[in-house]
Amino acid sequence: RLDVASPLTPMLLVGPPGTGKTQFSLDLATCLQTPAKLVQFDADITSSRLGGGDKQWSNSEAGDVFNEVVLGAYANPMFVLDEIDKCRNSHINGDPRSVLHSLLERTTAAKFRDSFAGIEFDASHVSWVCTANNEQSIPSSLLSRMKIYHIEQPTGEDALLVAMSVFAQTAMKLNIHDFQDPPMRVIYRVAHLSAREICAEARHAIGRALVAGRK
Repeated sequence: RLDVASPLTPMLLVGPPGTGKTQFSLDLATCLQTPAKLVQFDADITSSRLGGGDKQWSNSEAGDVFNEVVLGAYANPMFVLDEIDKCRNSHINGDPRSVLHSLLERTTAAKFRDSFAGIEFDASHVSWVCTANNEQSIPSSLLSRMKIYHIEQPTGEDALLVAMSVFAQTAMKLNIHDFQDPPMRVIYRVAHLSAREICAEARHAIGRALVAGRK
């Protein structure tokens, strides 16, 4: 299924931990009504994760791009490459980001070949959103292929709005649709925290309220 004429320009969201970069990326996919494939680059992944492995290895398999585009329901999914700056490069497995040189360019992505499947297919409709804490360790050849957005910790009134939004979204994700918004004294207590920390505090607070029979 292909509902949009062209994908988003590949983007990189750079900012301190806990500022909601990953959640924003997933919410963006929801707004575009397309599935999102989250690939965490701080984990131990190999160069074959996206583009497939060499058939000579017994544990090789097709890459995530082939599985999502060819075998999935949509030809234009979104890939969220989380913490791409923490990618582990090795002499044996290579750099998992190297295949992005082809995938982030529409011309070469239109004739992308999965190393395991051996099939050429059109991956040019995929949208790419990457996140990172800093951009120093990301090759300049990849940075030049992406639009870079620097995300800062919210301050002042923006921090209060973020805290209120995180509380409301946390209640919704817990499937508690009639939970009341917290009073401003609670918002002021957590507004200085990161979005990730506010979410953790919200979950604990909502849980304690429910145990006490309150909403």
